[in-house]
Amino acid sequence: MASIGKGVWELKESDERAWYRVVYLTKIGGVIHVLRCFEKESRKTDKRDVATARARLKQVIERIQKGEKQVKSENKPSHITKGDVFDDLGLSRSEASALKIKATLLDAILREIEKRGYTQSQLVEILDEYQPSVSNLTRGKIAKVSVEKLLTYSDRLKMRTKLTVHAPARRFQSFKVSVFQAKKVSR
Repeated sequence: MASIGKGVWELKESDERAWYRVVYLTKIGGVIHVLRCFEKESRKTDKRDVATARARLKQVIERIQKGEKQVKSENKPSHITKGDVFDDLGLSRSEASALKIKATLLDAILREIEKRGYTQSQLVEILDEYQPSVSNLTRGKIAKVSVEKLLTYSDRLKMRTKLTVHAPARRFQSFKVSVFQAKKVSR
């Protein structure tokens, strides 16, 4: 969500009665910083929710720059995620898995785009995609983009993708998605 800050993403979900949002900061040092979670009854996001997310982003950045591990806050968490935030959002296992894969792919694609310094007009050519779709991709708006489409984008960026699926041990299902740039081999 560029309106809040760089590296901030929004997870969107809805049902017949409301829209749900989780605004979070990309994983830093193994931690996903959730800036704001809320439910809304209209498509428009309340300015207070955006302001709260901006203020929390500022606090996180300041804390990271100072090298602090934890910050004492007047906000007491009602739930602490032990493991994966997607699992704790009340989604089915298959929905959580699909979102994890999409988030991993998107993060890798955006890092590669930033690393190579591509413009949107260059991406239109490279990805063989229309400009509005490229714009949505670079802003993280991928709610209606399939995993297959993200895999196509990563392939067109010359990235390699590896998906590992493990049989469930006792209770938990485990999988790993890796996306990385293909290295040129000298002959």
